[in-house]
Amino acid sequence: MSVQSSNSVDDLKKFIEEKILNSTMELRQEISDLKLKVDNLAATNKMLLDILKCNNSTVVEESVRVISDSNGTISQSLDSSSSDEIIISRIPTESSIQQKRLRGNNNTQTSADSDQKSNLIPTKRDKKTSEFTGHIMGTRSVDVTTEFSASPRKIWIYVGRCKSSTTEDDIRRYLNSKISNSVEEFEVEKLNSKGRNCSFKVDADMAVKELLYDPDFWPSGILVKRYFFLRNNHGREL
Repeated sequence: MSVQSSNSVDDLKKFIEEKILNSTMELRQEISDLKLKVDNLAATNKMLLDILKCNNSTVVEESVRVISDSNGTISQSLDSSSSDEIIISRIPTESSIQQKRLRGNNNTQTSADSDQKSNLIPTKRDKKTSEFTGHIMGTRSVDVTTEFSASPRKIWIYVGRCKSSTTEDDIRRYLNSKISNSVEEFEVEKLNSKGRNCSFKVDADMAVKELLYDPDFWPSGILVKRYFFLRNNHGREL
């Protein structure tokens, strides 16, 4: 009775550890997604600020011109006592009114011409090119015997709930017998496990990933998951 209770406690501990690790990985992924969104927003804001800076000078000049026209005619005194003084007449004269009417007609005609041209000829704004900050993956085929090449892609899996008498050679022989024409040497390492079951870390080629994740490939009751390496160099199954 005490043995069964001890096994139940060990299984419960393993279950809790698996849940905690799964939650940790999901939280890390969410944090990574949020950082990516923040970076994208920062890049968008910078681009908008650059566009506003380019258009600020034109907006200020137009504002000054409109204010000057609404206040009346501007004349500069040439007297020696006040040579730098600018006098603004706020009471428009008849000639200034006529000038405003002529100017308004010209502006209306110019605006109509501009609208007509803009409808006929589409405007194209300059696109801001961003600096390359990503990475590339080589695709050139080379002779691995004469030139340097990338190392083969690997996959690490966790194989658990094996009976306590299972050895590394047992796992290795099983893999070689199930994968026909296999030239890959599987690396199998027994892990420190608590309880009556034992578990293993298996290093295999990426080409057999789908086969290793097929439930029909493994004996009934065997648990297979992806194996992760943590920062402290002690791997855990997740």
